[in-house]
Amino acid sequence: MVTNNTGKVIQSLLTRPENKSKHYICYNHDPFKQPPKDLDYISDANMGKCYSETYDELIADPTTHVLCEFQIAANGTHLGQFSWYELTRMQIAFGCLSREAREKNYNWGTLGWIANIPKDKAQGKRSFVESGHADSTHLRAQLTHDEGLIGVAGSVHPAQGLHVVISFVLKGFVQLQRTGFTWDLMHNGRLHKDVKMTPFVSFLCVDTKEADLFCGKCLNRNKHVTHLCHECHCPTDQSDNHLANYKAKTQNQIATLVLRKDEMQLKEMSQQCILNAYYDIQFRCHNEMGIHGACPMEMLHAIYLGVLKHARDISFEHVGNASKVAQEVDALAMLCGELYC
Repeated sequence: MVTNNTGKVIQSLLTRPENKSKHYICYNHDPFKQPPKDLDYISDANMGKCYSETYDELIADPTTHVLCEFQIAANGTHLGQFSWYELTRMQIAFGCLSREAREKNYNWGTLGWIANIPKDKAQGKRSFVESGHADSTHLRAQLTHDEGLIGVAGSVHPAQGLHVVISFVLKGFVQLQRTGFTWDLMHNGRLHKDVKMTPFVSFLCVDTKEADLFCGKCLNRNKHVTHLCHECHCPTDQSDNHLANYKAKTQNQIATLVLRKDEMQLKEMSQQCILNAYYDIQFRCHNEMGIHGACPMEMLHAIYLGVLKHARDISFEHVGNASKVAQEVDALAMLCGELYC
């Protein structure tokens, strides 16, 4: 496991020389200003119930305490075209920065990396090495001492291993959330000494795969799965109903079932019986969903490769594969694409 010291990461983010006063968002340019109660619009991360109700819950003394919002990002990437290994980087950024500032790479600090070694590939390498074949000698040095070992199946859920690793990466951040930290805050040319920073996490920037893994949701997506959604109890056969309105999944509800080892009830909710590493994180206080409400829909897979792709497929299915209209639509679509560029 490769991790960074959380305190050093946050210190680095707070002292970025590229960030000026204009890059920080606060009310009336005052970091101690409480959120207004009559806001009727949302323009950035410090507006809406997520921030205002968390502020009311966590900030005891507005004159010396500052609510410190964090956002977490995680995305897995393969290490090469012909590699089956995947590496996921866990990053954090300050929510007190404007959206424009948060889009800069230097405003994201890395807490650690999560390596994913596929089970079947690891077992195959182990079997090849143990065969004693001469060509396996170069693999022997690459294997870790327990990689690819096949043991007796235990009572621990296979997905628990990932959350143990996540817990290790987030250990320093969780501790920092519990204690808070003191910082000499410089804002608009004025130094505020010994400011008590109270951290919380508003949401995670993840794709659908990571969202399901982090929420402990079953990864199957066939028609026999009870729920496709990691946020609510919407049945699979109602997932295409845009008017569907079902109760949200809450952290306490699922954690209670896990502690009871009620696998039957969890299966009916498409949840895995695991101790979720994110249950130790202090999320926003305007609802009780925890991690289950902190993974919003992402554009690539949900929109571009989801809704739009399905709409296109359905359209061409009704038009017919061999029709002249389909060819005309295809030609016009190519022309539109060139003009959009």
